[in-house]
Amino acid sequence: MSVSLHCGCVGSANGLSSSQTHQAKAAKAEARKTLAEDKGYWLGEWICADCGYIYDPELFGGIFFEQQTKGFKCPQCSGPRRRYAKKVFSSVDALLALLRPLSHSNKKMLLARIGWRHSGRHP
Repeated sequence: MSVSLHCGCVGSANGLSSSQTHQAKAAKAEARKTLAEDKGYWLGEWICADCGYIYDPELFGGIFFEQQTKGFKCPQCSGPRRRYAKKVFSSVDALLALLRPLSHSNKKMLLARIGWRHSGRHP
């Protein structure tokens, strides 16, 4: 039995077919990935540490978070740009579950690898 999935896309206002729309989106995503790799930009999500808002580049004209100026404010809580962090795990619980079975030295090595900075508390 074969199952066909359809996204419901019926093309765009400029007369492109559904297939052409998907191809255009795929090409745009590939170009974005290439630019991110060339510039060293994070392709994952950025999260506001104050309110949990997830930065969406599509809402800001496709601008990577790293391209935002120092005056950028969180649209939800007006927190400054420096309050954003790379969202590496979906929750602290997921990180703790990953770290629990590791030895202390392996935990330190893993945390250093993902860019965690010691704040005086141990996970």
